[in-house]
Amino acid sequence: MIRRIVTLIVLLPTIVAVIVLGDMWLRGLLAAFSLLALFEFYRAVSDGKGNKLHLVGYAFTVVYFLLIASDFLTLVPIVFMIIVACITVMFYRKIDLKDCVITICGFFYIPVFFSFIYLVREQSLFFVWLIFVSASVSDTFGYLIGKNWGKHRLVNTASPTKSIEGCVAGIVGAAIGGVIYYIIFINISGSPSPLTPLETVAVSIIGAVFSQFGDIFASAIKRYVGIKDFGQLLPGHGGVLDRFDGILITAPIIYMVMLWI
Repeated sequence: MIRRIVTLIVLLPTIVAVIVLGDMWLRGLLAAFSLLALFEFYRAVSDGKGNKLHLVGYAFTVVYFLLIASDFLTLVPIVFMIIVACITVMFYRKIDLKDCVITICGFFYIPVFFSFIYLVREQSLFFVWLIFVSASVSDTFGYLIGKNWGKHRLVNTASPTKSIEGCVAGIVGAAIGGVIYYIIFINISGSPSPLTPLETVAVSIIGAVFSQFGDIFASAIKRYVGIKDFGQLLPGHGGVLDRFDGILITAPIIYMVMLWI
């Protein structure tokens, strides 16, 4: 628990500062996180073995974040898919379909989903913080309540440590966090909020729900390949993908909600 808190104390100010700065700083941090998480994912689902096709995933992750602010962004995933498909066909004796699928899934699951943090930040500073408020507060409340008082396991969950108590606590915690965040934002920024307090709570709850789905999805992958954590880079949290699994799903959801509103 202490290691978990210490890691947050070190990591949180860095993330806050980079999000405030935005632009190239945020792109650089998200690219770094994406490469690390992509490495963890590829290593986990490939039984710890390296694969040269995965290099295409790393390369296009860099390209994706370099072009994220340009009109060519939508072309990057298309070109990526075409290149991976061509390499798979050309070297079909050395690269099987599983390698192809893993490479493609990892790219869309990690760097593409991470990029929505940048896309939200470019349009609204208010909404980008909601990604972290809904996901991180939900994760913290769910972890504390579930670990100490969780007795009823979620039905058909891929994560045996997830409890109904923890799930509910995470949603309630996100709602409370949404209210506190709204008050802080109004007082610090001095500008009107794009949402009412009730709408802020609603968006926080939506983010929290999908954050938990993201957490359980990552747990399902780990159970399938038989590992406890994707990595050990962040003491108390595991790897980068372990820490940001909920945020990866929350970011595009908040982006869609923002566009809809």
